[in-house]
Amino acid sequence: MPATQIMAPIPRERLIPLIAFAHTAVDYGGAFINIQGRGKHRMKRYMCLFTCLATRVVHLEMAFSLDTDSFVSAFYRMVSRRGLPRFVISDNGSNFYWR
Repeated sequence: MPATQIMAPIPRERLIPLIAFAHTAVDYGGAFINIQGRGKHRMKRYMCLFTCLATRVVHLEMAFSLDTDSFVSAFYRMVSRRGLPRFVISDNGSNFYWR
C-alpha cells in the first residue's frame, strides 16, 4: 500500500489573496562592472533586489550608485511596474546613506 504525505496546515496569511509586492523587502547586491557604449567606459553598478514577502516573486532594478537618490529612482521604477507597496522592509544596511 503506498504511503501518503502528511502536510502541515497552511498559515492563514498565505491564503488571503494579496496584490503582489504589497509587502516588500529590499536589499542591494553588487558592485557589478557595467560596460557602456563600445566597451570603452566601465562603471560600477548595483543591483536593487525587491522581494514580495507573500509570493516570493523577485523584481530587480539597476542602481547607479549607493546614494539615496539612486535608490529612490530604482524604487520609483519598481513602483511604476508593480504598484505602491503597503510597507517595505529593509535590513537597514549602511549602503543607504545621504550625501
